[in-house]
Amino acid sequence: MAREGRMQEPFSQAVKIRDAIMDRSSNAQELMCEQLPGARHAALDALSDASKQSRNTAMLNTQTARMFSRYKTWADDVLYDSIEALPPDEVVKIRQTLFRTMIGTLNHIHVIDLIWRAHLERKEHGFTTRNVIVHADLGDLRRAHQAMNAWFEHWADAQSDASLAEELSFAFISGERSTMSRGAMFMHLVNHASYHRGWVCEMFFDVPAKPPATDLPVFLVDHPESSFSHAWRDHAKT
Repeated sequence: MAREGRMQEPFSQAVKIRDAIMDRSSNAQELMCEQLPGARHAALDALSDASKQSRNTAMLNTQTARMFSRYKTWADDVLYDSIEALPPDEVVKIRQTLFRTMIGTLNHIHVIDLIWRAHLERKEHGFTTRNVIVHADLGDLRRAHQAMNAWFEHWADAQSDASLAEELSFAFISGERSTMSRGAMFMHLVNHASYHRGWVCEMFFDVPAKPPATDLPVFLVDHPESSFSHAWRDHAKT
């Protein structure tokens, strides 16, 4: 039994050290210092390396960025096609929703796209509110949206894993400053557009009309993920 206890002691110390590394607390580091000579320095080096690796790891890889850029274009086009099939008055009809109308909500999506594109380009966007009508005409707004989505597609094609992981400083509408990686910024604007497309689709039931299906799995049926393994310019469009 004594021999077994001596054999288990190094293993027990190793477990404590492992747990301390995962813990990252000051008490855990002191425990390591007691268990092994030099363990504190080793722990700090390990934590520093892990922190650097975390900062340098892209939240979004290039293939997924390309896929999301094409998905956004497709989903916006599907939604606009369905809206254009509605009676024109329905597009501007006042409803119980934050941005009041379908076209008001579509403008909000476009404004946020403009804001985050400016952040990606490290430029000023000039907006002081998120609730503004940039294009009152549906056709004009759709063309602006299409031009914006084309820009995002070209932008996604030009990215590398390193550029997507790079953190950029920016300011919210409120003026508060923050930092996000390029990949996180792009994921936010894609997610934001999907969220508010849902708001517009909900308004279809007030018409009443059937809203379009703009879900990612529907898009991927005809656009397999493997097709985005290289920049779009390397593939023939189908």
